[in-house]
Amino acid sequence: MADLYMNRVLLCGEQEKIDALLEAVRYDTMERGTIDFRKVIPFPQDEEVTQDWIGRHWGLDRNSIPCDRTEEDTLIFQTAWGNAARIVQALAGRFPDVEMEYQWASEKIGEYTGLSQFIEGRCVAEVFWDDGSRAAIEQAAALWGVDEQEEMTYAQEQG
Repeated sequence: MADLYMNRVLLCGEQEKIDALLEAVRYDTMERGTIDFRKVIPFPQDEEVTQDWIGRHWGLDRNSIPCDRTEEDTLIFQTAWGNAARIVQALAGRFPDVEMEYQWASEKIGEYTGLSQFIEGRCVAEVFWDDGSRAAIEQAAALWGVDEQEEMTYAQEQG
């Protein structure tokens, strides 16, 4: 089974531009707040789309996994085997008037967590929290909706 990652992209800027972004990337059959990677980095028309192509262009091996959670002016989704950094970078370049704060965390609470900020289509800050650090556990617990104190206690018990 794949390691899942929770991803959250907070959007800031003029509401009209945020609304345009949310509408442009949502799954056709789903609500705003979802993201269909094919609408950010589309499949080519002139070549076969293989798992290799998807991996090279998206940095992942499949499309996003929608979540039941929603937040205003925010994309929330899961990915398998890694974060969606390439997708978010492409999204920021396509919508440079919308500032983005991108957070991700592995389902292994406190491991593989980070944060990127995009302004004017460019990544201006990026942090990768140390595995097992307080910041990593806090961010992962918040993204996954689990009890932070329980996770901190567990991490301390594990050494």
